Amino acid sequence: MTDAERDALFTEAFAEYARYMYALAYRLVPPQLSQDLVQDTLLDLWRGRAAYRGECSIKWWIGLMLRRKAALYRRTYRPPESLDAVEHTADHGPNPEEALLSAERRNILQREIATLSPQRRKAIEEFYSADSPDSEKRPNWAVKAKWRAMNALAKKREIQALRKRRPAA
Repeated sequence: MTDAERDALFTEAFAEYARYMYALAYRLVPPQLSQDLVQDTLLDLWRGRAAYRGECSIKWWIGLMLRRKAALYRRTYRPPESLDAVEHTADHGPNPEEALLSAERRNILQREIATLSPQRRKAIEEFYSADSPDSEKRPNWAVKAKWRAMNALAKKREIQALRKRRPAA
């Protein structure tokens, strides 16, 4: 097959099988990529037309090349993030209402912690502080176990103190 015959064959095949290629591409890749896939495949087919020896039908060869290119597209394609997702991931800082609620919560917690006994306060502060010297030495479960023990001890002492204050009946 001469180069001129091959060029004519491919030009006719592209016109004849264009709908077939688009339909196949639409099934193989996401719809937004199907046109790009067909155009890339046509370009690769035209560049590699010298490799076509005429041993198979041109439609089969086009379909094979399109499937190979589609497999490459599927491996490398990453769908773009929607604008909604990008907007939610952007850090705009807290809005004024959230900042106010956060500040109010922090003040309430600080007032409530101030009313606790020193042992309970220490247990809570140690449990929630990230830079506690114990948190680096022991795993998290050990810190929690120590917190539970200190909290139970503080609770027990508070109950004992309340019982001493209560008048005998």
